[in-house]
Amino acid sequence: MLTSHGDLHWHPTELRYLVRGAALMAKSETYNLVFNPNPVQKGFIESTARADLFASRMGEGKSTALAWAALYHIRHNPTADWVLMRDTWANMQTTTQKTFFEWFPPGIMG
Repeated sequence: MLTSHGDLHWHPTELRYLVRGAALMAKSETYNLVFNPNPVQKGFIESTARADLFASRMGEGKSTALAWAALYHIRHNPTADWVLMRDTWANMQTTTQKTFFEWFPPGIMG
């Protein structure tokens, strides 16, 4: 679960998320994330379509873009429902979930 305790800043070339205080395990810590999306990732993250499909070869940043899209849209649409999907549970665990938790570690991000 991503919490609402943080500041999300979308710059022309990067996405920054700064988490302070209550969202962190140690209340005095700050966790600063910076992601520099490529043009395709940026378009996917900023999309306002009802549904999106992002397909590409292995290793081209699909899972990273999906993780950041979830954060971006949760912060901009706090009442929206979100589902992250993969073709199999094994693929979800070994790629998408792994990448998600690399960017947004449990205990720090919620």
